[in-house]
Amino acid sequence: MDKAFLPHARLKEDHVTYACYQEGTVVSEGSVLFSMPKFYEYVDPHLEVCVEGDEIIIKSKAYAGNVELLNKEEDWILSDNYFDMEAGEKRVKILSGNAEGVTVRSIYDIAV
Repeated sequence: MDKAFLPHARLKEDHVTYACYQEGTVVSEGSVLFSMPKFYEYVDPHLEVCVEGDEIIIKSKAYAGNVELLNKEEDWILSDNYFDMEAGEKRVKILSGNAEGVTVRSIYDIAV
C-alpha cells in the first residue's frame, strides 16, 4: 500500500467509509479496512438496539463492521442488514415480519 495517500493511517486500526448518493438518497455505503479483517483491531462498539414503530434504531459507540440484525423467528425482511456503521445511530426499516426478540451483533462479537 502506498502510504503517501494516507500517510498517518494505522493499518490495523483505521478504516475508510464511503457513501454513494443518488438525488440526495444513499444508495450504497460501506467501509474499507487497510488490513485483512482477521488482523484488524476491532473495538467493542457497545451496540444497542430499540424499535420505534416499523424502524429499528441501532446505536454504536465505535465503528461496527458487519452489523447483523435478527428477530426471534429469523423471518423478516429489512431495508438493510449486514452493514458497517460508524459511531452514532442508524435506522433500518422493517419491510415485513416483526421485531419480536430482536438482537444485534457485529464482527467484534465474532472476532473476540
